[in-house]
Amino acid sequence: MEASKMNEGTVESETLQALKAKHFKRVAWNIGVMGAAALFFFLVNLGSDDTPVAPFVLLSLLALVFTVEEYFSYLKAKKRAARSASDSAASRQADVEAVGATEPTNTDLALLRQTIDLATDARNRGRHPFASMVVSADGSVIASAGNNSMPPEGDPTQHAELSVAAEAARKVPAEELPTATLYTSAEPCVMCTGAIYWTGIGRIVYALSESRLLELTGDDPENPTFDLPCREVIARGQQNIEVLGPLLEDEAAAAHEKFWDRRTDVTQ
Repeated sequence: MEASKMNEGTVESETLQALKAKHFKRVAWNIGVMGAAALFFFLVNLGSDDTPVAPFVLLSLLALVFTVEEYFSYLKAKKRAARSASDSAASRQADVEAVGATEPTNTDLALLRQTIDLATDARNRGRHPFASMVVSADGSVIASAGNNSMPPEGDPTQHAELSVAAEAARKVPAEELPTATLYTSAEPCVMCTGAIYWTGIGRIVYALSESRLLELTGDDPENPTFDLPCREVIARGQQNIEVLGPLLEDEAAAAHEKFWDRRTDVTQ
């Protein structure tokens, strides 16, 4: 009983309610089918002097079996959800412990400030305040870009990190990318982390964390920010990517302040 309560407690309430609703619907469906079949037999034998009992007993037993089976299926699903939640929590804890494990170099900070400056320039041009660079092991800038997710020329997939990762993959041989570093003014989202992973870039250095960015963007429809660490995404893959950040968060946040609520300011 205690184990069951503990498992239930580790699952988010929304997930638990969804699981209960899913399996309850299955039970209701099975009982409904059995009930309809029982009603059919009853109507067929209505007025008969010898109504068979066996079909009703069999249908009742089947309904009971389906209900018990669905209950155990629900328990298994809840355990899987609890295990997944536990794995996610462990991964997040590892992320916390990893932050600060490696000290940034002066070069890292200088290049990161360049991306923040580029993000500020983008903001001054009315664009989303993000920017990234891919730098080779010898310090050469392979690619540099800002966000281009605003219409009419852009699209929602053209985040700065994805753009520079794709450009770097086109410009240099694949064997050079594992020693390259992607510097970015804000932590890569899930989509961009995937792009970095698939291009083989071996290191990420970022300024503003996704969680801090979410505080700044709120529910702005142009940037429905994920609060999901890139380390957690990378941990699910098969390649090692070194991640350093968040760094210089206050400097990076300056480009976002009062940007995402600008429409509200105009309408008031």
